[in-house]
Amino acid sequence: MSAAILARLLFMPTATEVGIFAAFEHDVNLGTDDLVQLLDVAQSAEGLRRRGFFYLNGVERMYLPGELQPHGLPLNLSLFSANRFGLDLRSGDFRCGAVKLPVLLADDRSQTAIEVDAHLTHDGYYLATVPVGAGRFAVGVQFGALATGSRSTRPPSTRSPASAPNRRASAGRRSRRRLSMSIWKRRPRASSAAYPAR
Repeated sequence: MSAAILARLLFMPTATEVGIFAAFEHDVNLGTDDLVQLLDVAQSAEGLRRRGFFYLNGVERMYLPGELQPHGLPLNLSLFSANRFGLDLRSGDFRCGAVKLPVLLADDRSQTAIEVDAHLTHDGYYLATVPVGAGRFAVGVQFGALATGSRSTRPPSTRSPASAPNRRASAGRRSRRRLSMSIWKRRPRASSAAYPAR
């Protein structure tokens, strides 16, 4: 019985338990004074919106089920199942409800129109990644074809405080990064007459 109670606390905490653990910090030790929060609910919301469930792979915080608790039981059950049964879950396994988003890519010599998949996120937004190479293309995302409003976000900086003095190396990493992910609420389609075909 005690093992079941501990497993529930570790993988399916209640909001009250998350509130208690939110005040805790992990002492990294290893000769440093670094402290890492056990969980950060605000950062988890941002991570889920930008990268989906797999934002978990890149965080240093330790109590990830506590971060996922405000977002509903399905995410915690997915994490529990993946750990318990060794499931090989991939990013594509969580992508559903894709719509095609028209995008214009242009450089100083030419331009082209492409379509990228925008996938539904856990909280009702859409997420799309636009490949721009090493920043050589200007991008025109045609949000008006699908939505009444938009909000674009940028991926967090990959530069850590330890790499700050090495500006040349960090600039190279930034130039190879893919462009930001765009998130928006989908416009309801009242009738086909209101949105003529192009």
